[in-house]
Amino acid sequence: IGFQMGADRTNAGSGHFVEHSVAQYNGQIGFEGVCNDCYFIDNTVRYNNARGYDIGWEAGGMKLVFSSRNLVRRLRAEGNRGPGLWFDTDASDNVVEGSYFLGNWFAGVFLELNAQHNLVQHNVVPLTVRPSVFPPDAPGSRLPLPPVPNHTPVRNTIVNHDRNRLSTPHLPP
Repeated sequence: IGFQMGADRTNAGSGHFVEHSVAQYNGQIGFEGVCNDCYFIDNTVRYNNARGYDIGWEAGGMKLVFSSRNLVRRLRAEGNRGPGLWFDTDASDNVVEGSYFLGNWFAGVFLELNAQHNLVQHNVVPLTVRPSVFPPDAPGSRLPLPPVPNHTPVRNTIVNHDRNRLSTPHLPP
């Protein structure tokens, strides 16, 4: 893991500012943890999960669990073997804006398991990779489309998704 904060609900991080940071080519994931009232501004997570962890569990660019009231602004998530940004388990009232999610596996932005009241706006999500291990009707291939209840996607651009490409450029073998 490139950067980890807060291990669980009891030991969550709070009030952190993570700015102008890069997490790339990590074995499992770039940024991961539990954080409330945190700011992630102008960060890059790219080419993570170089060791091939299960992308349906915990791998990719950035994953926040049990995390609320965070701002993710101008994140660049590129070529991760897993979602570019993943909010999981009771993640609520987060804002994701002005970010770029290029060529991530399964989802550019993935909102899962009781995540609610999240605002996802003004993002660009091109070339999401859909590995064949996922059924074609599995949720989360891009942003939550059709919209997941209790989330607000606003003016996002989602283009040119490849449902069955099995490799991501620039990752080591």
